[in-house]
Formats: sequence, structure tokens, C-alpha cells
Amino acid sequence: MTIDRYQRHMKELRGVKSKVSDQNLQQFKDNANELEKKLQSLEISKRKLLGDGLETCSIDELQELEKQLDKSLSNIRARKEKLLLKENSRLKEKLQISSPIPLACCESSEEDEENSMEEVETELFIGPPESRNTRCLPHN
Repeated sequence: MTIDRYQRHMKELRGVKSKVSDQNLQQFKDNANELEKKLQSLEISKRKLLGDGLETCSIDELQELEKQLDKSLSNIRARKEKLLLKENSRLKEKLQISSPIPLACCESSEEDEENSMEEVETELFIGPPESRNTRCLPHN
């Protein structure tokens, strides 16, 4: 009697496990099919973004691709600018640490640039070195 109950119980458990296993297997298959469809869609989208297979695209699809590319480009530019700003501040810190000269002395202002644009007289000599002492100007 106890053995019979045990055997019935084990059969019921196997049946339940089989049903659960079948349900899990079907769910895994469904998930796999869904992921495969998403992968195919992403592959098609990637090819279009790279310029392949655009012959079949409508004007609306092409405009949408253009928007996506513009958005991606602006994101890349923003990321690059952020990296450059970080690198710039890191280099400024490094300069302040390694240089005894204050950083303010190294930076130029607009006023400094304007002053550096003033005319500077230079002496240009053409001819042998001994004529430099006499500085003769050509006659017109």
C-alpha cells in the first residue's frame, strides 16, 4: 500500500515535471525565435546605416536613417568634446604641478594677442657679414 502510493506519487511528479519541462522548452523556443527576429532586424538596420541595401528604402525610411545618423554624430561629437575637456583639465593640472610658473602666466589673453600683433622692427641684412656693420640702404 505505501509502495503503491509512492509509485503513484512518483508518476504524478514525473508527469508534472514533464509538463513543466515542456512549458519551459516552449518558452525557450519562443524567446529564441523572438531574439532571432530582433537580431535580423538589427542586422538589416546596421546594413542600411552603413549604406547597403538602400535601394529598397522609401523616402521616409531614408529621412529616418538621416535623423539617426545625425543624432549618432552629435552624440559622438559630444562624447569627444567631453573627453577633450577632461584631457585639457588633466594637462592643466599636470602643468601646475610640474611647473613653478603659475598657470595664469602661461595663458594669453586677447589683450596680449593684440599687443603681440603690433609692428616689430627687425633688421634684415643681405650680403656678406662685414656689410652688416655699415648698414647701407639701397638707393632708388
